[in-house]
Amino acid sequence: ERRATLVAAIARGRRWLNELAIGVTSNAQTLAQREHCSLRHVNMTLSLAFLSPTLIKAAVEGRLPRGIGVEQLRDLAGVPATLVFYETAPRLLKSLAAIGEALRGRQIAVARELTKLHEECRTGSATELAAHYEAHPPRGEIVLLVGPPGEEAHGEIDPDALLIAALATAKASQAAAEVARATGLDRKALYARALELKSK
Repeated sequence: ERRATLVAAIARGRRWLNELAIGVTSNAQTLAQREHCSLRHVNMTLSLAFLSPTLIKAAVEGRLPRGIGVEQLRDLAGVPATLVFYETAPRLLKSLAAIGEALRGRQIAVARELTKLHEECRTGSATELAAHYEAHPPRGEIVLLVGPPGEEAHGEIDPDALLIAALATAKASQAAAEVARATGLDRKALYARALELKSK
């Protein structure tokens, strides 16, 4: 049931993003009014549209880890994209420690109270951010963004695997665009390959 809810939310986020992109809906506030929900809910749902194809595939297959732990993070270490986690203030230091151990050398952004009056975004290493928030305990809702690995960290990219994951929830053109953004590979070549994979 949790998996179905998450997959439905990802699909909704993609649909809403497409509506905004093509001008069917003018802005997120209009979406919130139409859907009878808060602007925060709309923004969080839209953020799901930017998950990497690998994470979407893991969500569809029910393989996403619960919480942020060292073992779960190691499973995500090879994902060639920015990782996004929603976290609470009391667990932030523990999560930063886990990220620092499992994903060494990654740049991290801690975004607090997004879309609110006291919005803050601080970047740095896990160690730097942990030192700051130990001295200045955070409050409110937190989004953690962990930068992608360097070329040497994830080695050879498998575009077919990324395309197959993206095709589970998107058209060939959208899947190619997502994989191109995540990998830097040529979008036209990826689109042609996506069509081949879809026809199999």
